[in-house]
Amino acid sequence: MTELADPSKLLYKAVTYQTKATPLALTEESISLVKANGSYNVSTDDILIEIHSAALNPVDMLWHRASNWMVGSNQKTLGRDYAGVVAKVGANLSGKYSVGDKVCGVITEKFGIGTVAQYLVLNPTKNPGIVKVPTDVKLSFNELAAWPLVLNTAYNMLELHGATKPVGSSSNILIIGGATACGQYLIQLAKVAYKVKTIVTVNSGSADDFVKLLGADYTIDYTKHKNIAGPVAKIVQDELGGEKFQFVFDCAGNSDLFPKIDNVLKSKKEGSAVVTIVGDKKPDYETYTFTHALSLGFIKKNIKSKLGLGSLNYSFSMAGPNAEWCKRAMGLFEEGKIKITVDSAYSLEDFSKAVDRLATNRARGKVIIEVKKDQV
Repeated sequence: MTELADPSKLLYKAVTYQTKATPLALTEESISLVKANGSYNVSTDDILIEIHSAALNPVDMLWHRASNWMVGSNQKTLGRDYAGVVAKVGANLSGKYSVGDKVCGVITEKFGIGTVAQYLVLNPTKNPGIVKVPTDVKLSFNELAAWPLVLNTAYNMLELHGATKPVGSSSNILIIGGATACGQYLIQLAKVAYKVKTIVTVNSGSADDFVKLLGADYTIDYTKHKNIAGPVAKIVQDELGGEKFQFVFDCAGNSDLFPKIDNVLKSKKEGSAVVTIVGDKKPDYETYTFTHALSLGFIKKNIKSKLGLGSLNYSFSMAGPNAEWCKRAMGLFEEGKIKITVDSAYSLEDFSKAVDRLATNRARGKVIIEVKKDQV
């Protein structure tokens, strides 16, 4: 912890930007501390976390590109996911947190604080996606930073789909993008926590063994088909005995099924739903913006479905973290029921290489920035 001559300031490094016109840069920042009972601390409702690892997500790049004049030109820090150790505890939180607690989670504030930084001041009430890591959960900081956003996203897709029937033991589900970071957790949660009947995934053939290890029953290699509608229908007939899917979860961006979706998806009255986190097209994370997102067909489908119009139950999932689910996830990790996949890790100084890796859209698992190297 580097303190200035002024003990009310704490210096640290972070990857920051001001607007979409300013590039990401490693800068020196400072945190203001308050004097209480003879020592300097964070505000009463905050904790100070020393970050060991932070994970990158496509949405991080989206927030950067969305930082126009309307959100201000204040200094903004990259990153949502984090894992680290509590370094200071505000007076009102002394009974909930202690210095030395290992914590991980995801922040919900969008145009301000971020996690690709040596330190993070966090208000747990405003950012409820934080969990203390039990001592018997033997995961590295890289692994602890890799799951919060994507696992919460997968959980919300499985829960907040808007269908009249829940995901369960009678469900056949199709996951488009089974090898994506979110798809991996969808497979595992569907198998372990929801005990679904059948899981079919769409992914490249090189990922077949990987997704089957996670719990997929059948796979479709999208690289061998110009359109996945035919192979999906074939699996319904040949492998599922003509029984259609109850849910389609799209983590990659695809619209092939919509023209004849009734061939592979149960009716709305039977409790079916299509849930997406990206829309109808595979995004290019180097150019993807909110303006691009708004131009996609999923906005119209989502509004139409919310109004109860049409025969398709469709939703775009962007729900925030669930605090209770974060705690439950720790139990699944402890029992070894959920596998965390880290694609690659880079030092804080090499953050641009991590951003480049994310932009390839080929990462299998999370791209991690190791802010502090002692990975214990």
